[in-house]
Amino acid sequence: MQQRDLIKDQIEQLGKVLSEILSSFFRLKTEGNAKEAIQITTNKFLIKLSISIEELADLNDEELANELLSKNLADTHLDQVATYIFERGICEQEQEKSPLKWFATAKKVIALAEEKSDTITFGRMELKAKIEKASHQ
Repeated sequence: MQQRDLIKDQIEQLGKVLSEILSSFFRLKTEGNAKEAIQITTNKFLIKLSISIEELADLNDEELANELLSKNLADTHLDQVATYIFERGICEQEQEKSPLKWFATAKKVIALAEEKSDTITFGRMELKAKIEKASHQ
């Protein structure tokens, strides 16, 4: 019972950290500092969660799954990671750089979240639709 409570607390803490990271990203992006937002957020993922966003985008499906699952991320956490990766792609697109690797990685993370939870959420469906739409622009 005590170990279950500890795991529950760790999951809640991870959620809080991810929420803080994404909130900071969206605030900076809204202020018109997209490039700075990417740099700061990517650094926060690395420092606070030991997740290298840059490396994630270069991993194959199996490596990506192994990396993210080794961090004990819940499906909702994976949704948050996918959201950031997608938004990173949007920033790249706005800077006239290719966003395709970011969109592809976000899709992989969403698929992993769906596999882990065995459920489909409206948030995931909406994010997948956004990725598809952005991919064709």
